[in-house]
Amino acid sequence: MKLVLYLFILIIFSVRSFSQTSTATLNTTARAQVVNTVCELLTANYVFADAALKISENLKSNLKKGKYNKVTDPVQFADHLTTDLLAINKDGHLRLEYNPNFFARQQDTVGEDQREIQQQQRDLARNYGFKKTEILNGNIGYLELSGFHALSKRSKEAALASLKFLANTKTIIIDLRINGGGSPEMVILISVL
Repeated sequence: MKLVLYLFILIIFSVRSFSQTSTATLNTTARAQVVNTVCELLTANYVFADAALKISENLKSNLKKGKYNKVTDPVQFADHLTTDLLAINKDGHLRLEYNPNFFARQQDTVGEDQREIQQQQRDLARNYGFKKTEILNGNIGYLELSGFHALSKRSKEAALASLKFLANTKTIIIDLRINGGGSPEMVILISVL
């Protein structure tokens, strides 16, 4: 979920420069900027590197062929790009949305330091996504992850503690049924531990 939010936030920031109103229109330069930003973010951050490259190639090809030339509405453009994102990789967590109101909420009176403290408190209250760790009958490890939180000293400690508890099991079930995604760095950390 955090990866999606990260991509969503950065993509929204790139769209912000076009307009803050719902009557915004996109020109050729703006469409190219959004496509290039999406491609950069995907290749730099998406957990499935091969898929990110394929998606990026597809989006750039579509842009070059003029597939998006007649799309001037930011909402429709976001929908077109989402369709093209999903055409390559069926990841339901990966989507693009135009939301100019997002920035109004980000510019509230709470300072950046205060928002970071609040986020750290929320992450701690959620145990950094490590919802349940137990050993089932037959020495089967069970790990329920509600999300992949950004790497920090505390999130790494939570990951290490959970996986250390399961270290001597025959196999581990990682339950992602309620997992909304998140940090690719945390996914990699869990994968290699």
